[in-house]
Amino acid sequence: MTWETMTGDIIIQDGTFAFLFKASGTIYKGQAVYVKADNAVTACTADSSECEAIGVAIDDASHGSQVGIAGPGNIVRCAGDADIAPGTLVYGDADGSFDATAGNATKVGGVVVKSDGTVISSSYYDTQIMVL
Repeated sequence: MTWETMTGDIIIQDGTFAFLFKASGTIYKGQAVYVKADNAVTACTADSSECEAIGVAIDDASHGSQVGIAGPGNIVRCAGDADIAPGTLVYGDADGSFDATAGNATKVGGVVVKSDGTVISSSYYDTQIMVL
C-alpha cells in the first residue's frame, strides 16, 4: 500500500505529551512511529513488523530533520487499517497505520475513540485514537 499524507490538523485534543525527535527515514503525518536504538524515530514499516509505537507523527519529515510526535494522552487523527470500533486497542502496524491488537496485545499504541467509516485513501480509514 502507498501511504497518502493526511491533510489538515490531526490533533483533536491536546494531551500531556508531545515531543520533537530526529527523524530516521521519511515519516508522514498520521503515521505510527517508534524509537530506534539511536533515539531517532521512524515510521512503523514492514521491517519493524508490528512496532511498539510511542505516538503519531504530527507533520511530514525527511531523514535527519525534526518531527513532532503526539504521545500519550493526545487524541489524534491517524490512518486505521479498517473501520475499527471505538474502545478497541490498536498497535502500530507494518505499514505505518494502526490496526486492532488481536494477537498483539503487548504492543498497544492507542485506543480508538472514533471511526466513522470515512475512507482517506484506497486502503485506510480516518480514525481517531488516544495515544497510550
